Amino acid sequence: MKWAVLFLLFNVGSSVAYSQECNFDYYPKKGGHYLFSTYYENDHQTPRNGNCERKIGTQFYVRRSFEKGHIVSEELNYYNDGKFTPHIRTQLNHSTKKNQQLGYCKEYNEKGSLIRHFEFYTDKTGRRCERETEYLPTGTLRFIREYAFIRLSEIDSFHLNENPPHTVDDFGYTSLQVPYGVHQWYNDQGQLVREEHYDQLTFYRQDAEHLLHGKFTEFHDNGKLKTQGQFKEGNPDGMWKRYHYNGMLYQEGLYRNNIQDSLWRQWDDRGNLSKESLYDQRAENPFAPVREKEYNTAGLLVNSKEINAEKQAILQEWSPQGKLIRYVRYSNGMQMNWNNADYREFEKTWYDNGQVKFIHNKRSDTSYVSYFKNGQMERLNLGHWYDALRKEEKTEWNIQGTRLLHIETSYGDGDNRQVIKRYYSNGNLAQRLATYNEEQIDFRYSLNGISYLKSKTIHQKLQGRYEERDTISGQLLLGYYDQGIRHGMWELKTKDSVILEKLTYDHGCVQAQTAWGYTTEDEKITWQRRANHIIYHQNQAPWENMNSCIAYRDSLAHWMRLLNQTLEKNGISPDLRQLEFQALHFELPHVYYRNLIEDGIKEYRAVQLLHLIDSLGWKWKAIQLSNGTYIGTIEFKSILNPAFQLKLLGEHSQFFYPIFSATDDPDGTMYPRIWGSPPPTSVIIQSMNPCYSTIQYSDKGRSTYFVVYSNGAVEILNRTISWEAWKKLQEEPSPYDRDYYWKD
Repeated sequence: MKWAVLFLLFNVGSSVAYSQECNFDYYPKKGGHYLFSTYYENDHQTPRNGNCERKIGTQFYVRRSFEKGHIVSEELNYYNDGKFTPHIRTQLNHSTKKNQQLGYCKEYNEKGSLIRHFEFYTDKTGRRCERETEYLPTGTLRFIREYAFIRLSEIDSFHLNENPPHTVDDFGYTSLQVPYGVHQWYNDQGQLVREEHYDQLTFYRQDAEHLLHGKFTEFHDNGKLKTQGQFKEGNPDGMWKRYHYNGMLYQEGLYRNNIQDSLWRQWDDRGNLSKESLYDQRAENPFAPVREKEYNTAGLLVNSKEINAEKQAILQEWSPQGKLIRYVRYSNGMQMNWNNADYREFEKTWYDNGQVKFIHNKRSDTSYVSYFKNGQMERLNLGHWYDALRKEEKTEWNIQGTRLLHIETSYGDGDNRQVIKRYYSNGNLAQRLATYNEEQIDFRYSLNGISYLKSKTIHQKLQGRYEERDTISGQLLLGYYDQGIRHGMWELKTKDSVILEKLTYDHGCVQAQTAWGYTTEDEKITWQRRANHIIYHQNQAPWENMNSCIAYRDSLAHWMRLLNQTLEKNGISPDLRQLEFQALHFELPHVYYRNLIEDGIKEYRAVQLLHLIDSLGWKWKAIQLSNGTYIGTIEFKSILNPAFQLKLLGEHSQFFYPIFSATDDPDGTMYPRIWGSPPPTSVIIQSMNPCYSTIQYSDKGRSTYFVVYSNGAVEILNRTISWEAWKKLQEEPSPYDRDYYWKD
């Protein structure tokens, strides 16, 4: 290919007038290489002989000489401003003897500088070869590369079809040239930066990288040696050395069969040994070292990795002062993932003062033990198997030796038990949490040892007797639950057992009802509007008709109001928006609703819509036909959300748009924005009946579930968190900026 391009460069036409003693046609030829092909006259049979030239005046512009169809000399010139300068100079003989110079071809740029030099010769076996030398425009050497010509007789039958007869020259060579000999690259300063050897011939086409065979040398930009090694049939083989930029040895090791083998060493740029890696091709994983050591600049061992005869991987680490600080044993050495805890069966670490930091042993009953730097035990994990039953213990202490946590766990054969005991720093019990399968009993104590909470949950729902005492006032709250809902006696007593409040609940229904009506009509409208806003942004419509939707809205307003009263008493002011519907605006295409308001036969969609609006009890307020569209409104004083609108109007819904007479959305328009999830404050009714409601309250990206009873009592569902802790959580900044929620 490179010679075809070169030939095209030789034959670019000139715009000046010249004599045409000979027209050289490139195509009547036989052979693959431009300079070694046989060229024929226009009859395609008679080999060219003699000169073929073109002149400008008396000067040669192009001149080629042929003997028996072969080029023996070539002279091509540039012609600029009436002057001739050399372009191509070629001298060839076509000897087949061994160790013979066959000639050269030189190419110059228009300034007269040599930019490419091809030398042709036969080697000691008589094979035709080529040495290509290229220069930068400045004259600096760029690279030297050597190639060998491949004969047709050397190509196997599988690749013969790639070399048709007309591409084979008179000496039996094909167009295939392969790297053979030395290849050298130089930088812009003319310094050698890379040297490759191709000492073995290959007789088919492939990348030069796969043909590398012999010495390989690479240099840094400063001229110092960078890499030194050798290739065998395209793969690194034997001893390889790599060097730092300052010339100091960086790495040394052996390749065998394209795989690192035996001992490899690394040094820093000051000559200090930094790493030793031992490879064994007989190992199950020959690509990873079976032993590796790392050293610091002082020559002290800081890291060691080894795979022993039992195929266990051993990892050790030392401090900069040479003290052992970590020992790890892995069960699967072939994994060679030193961070994979699944295979870590034993680990022991030390502080820099020699004190044991922790011991982790998967195969021991004492699976984990850790210590503070002063030698005080910090944590202890014990585990035992009793047939199919597993028992475990976990204990934690503070640095003074006071026990802070003790956990006893047993599991097996479907029987799961756990007892968790937490302690204050003074040693007093803070909590005892006992779990038996799905049942959990919780006892909590104050710092001075007073019991302040007793509860039981089944499947994470409060069940049975519940006691909670105020540690400051001494008041006692006593009640009963069934599946997380108040059921049975519920009373509040002073520390002297004086009853302050006593109620009886029947699955959430309190016998002594409290009137919770709205104080004013304005208050009622406000809460209905707030419920409207919540409903409008819900993506569901569980109602069958408008009456059930309005009933739901009114119930939602009622439960929201009760929840809000409790939240405000606790210093929380929910950001609840308002929304009031005024009408439905519509834009109906005349082509779909022909004769909607005119006399005549009506389109079936028009008949269907008229009947639908009438069945819903809605009234047409204003309607007119304008530019092929029926435009108007429907009187509407109720509540819709997009899902319910689609449910009621079906295919007609796409042409209807709600109009709002009141909204306090931030953009101030009569069309509220559509909230993303979650909005700043949202309220979702999870369940609702005349006695109580469970509500999901979301604010600032956080959700809490409440139970609101008909008498106004509000509590966090299953009392999973105290009011004090919940209020602190609400005071924390939102993990999201409010603008994140808007979706225009």
